[in-house]
Amino acid sequence: MDTTEAHEAVVTEAQRRQDKELQALLKDKAYLEEVKKQCKASSKKFSKVFFPGRFRLPFSDSPIPGLRLPKEPDKDLPMHDAICSIIDDRTIQKVNIIASRKIGKTSLFQLTAPAQGAVFDFYHYIVPISRTATHSIAQSQSLKKQMQSNSLLRSMFFPTGRIGSEDTKEKWNMEFPELDELGQVILGSDGKPKIEREVIIHPRGNDQQVRGLIEGDFRPDLWLVDDLEDARDSETVRRQKLEWFFGDILGGLSDSDDPYDNWRILNIGNPSNYNSMQEELACDPDWLTIRIPICDDNYKSYWEVMHSTESLKMEYEAFARKKMARVFVRERMCKLVATEEQSFQQEYFENYIPDNEPEGVLRRNHNLISAILVDPANSDDPLDDNTSIVGISFDPKDTRILVRDAIKAHLKPSDQIDEAFRMGDDLGAMYMCVEDAGKKQHIQHPWENACLQRRKNFIVTYLQPRGINKAVRIQWLEPYMRRGEIYFRKSIAHLFLQEGLGFPHSPENHLLDALAYMHQWLQDTLQFFMPEKAKIRGEIVQVAGEKYDKDDKDFMEESYLEHLQGVGAMVGYGEIEGAL
Repeated sequence: MDTTEAHEAVVTEAQRRQDKELQALLKDKAYLEEVKKQCKASSKKFSKVFFPGRFRLPFSDSPIPGLRLPKEPDKDLPMHDAICSIIDDRTIQKVNIIASRKIGKTSLFQLTAPAQGAVFDFYHYIVPISRTATHSIAQSQSLKKQMQSNSLLRSMFFPTGRIGSEDTKEKWNMEFPELDELGQVILGSDGKPKIEREVIIHPRGNDQQVRGLIEGDFRPDLWLVDDLEDARDSETVRRQKLEWFFGDILGGLSDSDDPYDNWRILNIGNPSNYNSMQEELACDPDWLTIRIPICDDNYKSYWEVMHSTESLKMEYEAFARKKMARVFVRERMCKLVATEEQSFQQEYFENYIPDNEPEGVLRRNHNLISAILVDPANSDDPLDDNTSIVGISFDPKDTRILVRDAIKAHLKPSDQIDEAFRMGDDLGAMYMCVEDAGKKQHIQHPWENACLQRRKNFIVTYLQPRGINKAVRIQWLEPYMRRGEIYFRKSIAHLFLQEGLGFPHSPENHLLDALAYMHQWLQDTLQFFMPEKAKIRGEIVQVAGEKYDKDDKDFMEESYLEHLQGVGAMVGYGEIEGAL
């Protein structure tokens, strides 16, 4: 059985179950009313009862960290719970959802939302909008076909009502007959059902006429904007869409209390560029914006029955092999990604620590000087912000900076110390470098006290921004990466890649910011790479205040390393061409 046949078999079985449920409903009026009540309150229930073929898989039950709504600000929600809660909460007028592909968002917004809104009299004039009129009309016709052929839906809500009586592709309507107390259709004097109300469906494409839309007493009260943008849109096209959206759609919406002017606008789409309309709306406090990735930073799926963790890892690796990791990070993980001219290229993060240098080998490498860089959560509540801890080793002899371990998590202060000390022990670190951000004793004493209590020999130093903003600090990692001097442990490289691809536009750069503090640590402790030995212009070379003949046997790597790690600072080595 091929994929198409299998899909048709599933849909046929779902329809059979629906017909069976229909017979049960029609026999039990009390059960019928209870089902109606549940479906009116829950779009999830509505989807499963009336469209079992479309919603044949279980909804996700994996909470996504940070995916919260105003009514439950302390509760992380699964993706479908969040979407359906927004559909059900009609007090939220402006919604902006940035979501991964293939999570069922179009089915929920282009099928469930208008169907439920129509049959329960939530909306009177629904306008679906898409990138093109062709696509918007196709989605609208799919809704129309579902409403016409759904025996359960018709029997419960409009047994004699007409769907699509205005049989045009661009606009059609649903007519709902007037019912008596027993649920029977009331007939007029002409013997035809009395029409109590109708719902207009009017699909539109980008840049089509949306000003002045009105039908009877009603203007559009539900705008469904789905995938209006494309990542390939030029800046000119993007600005045109933005002006059309804000000028023609939002500009025509009223803020009055008139019930005839009650409206909602739900904008949903895949992530596109960092300067997209969705990102503009995300910065607007008048809009509720949520992001729904399909997986976490380690590709663990949030909807395993549809997208397994293993399949997502394979998908990412396929993109990475084509040097298009940025596409996966943007469209599946919903992270901001810069343009192809970004500061940090994918290949910078594919400079891996060699497999023949596992942690055991590195711990025995006495040329390495290791430090743990800690960037604590900068929030009154540390569980509302990420703490980043990065373990690095400086290798002056082989001109390398090794990024060996990393943690990005919501950690309490005690957990921050525990994790940093664990990492320090694992890496054999000498230095424990903590950003104190001006908090001084409030941070300094707990760290030093912990070292004494636990008999740790870490040299605790404190890092400060010193007036340099985060973006500037991170930007100065680029010279090292471009020269291939920063190496990543392969198991954690993807965490830095995800942040680097979005720099400087994405706010998610916690690990890169912690890593960027290596400049301050290296400078304060006078750690420098050895100069290149190949090009010496003069007869005499001056290093750390001492002069050497270029042929002097004392001018050896070992001798130079001693100077770098000594008390005296390097005075200069202007006679060495190409030295750092």
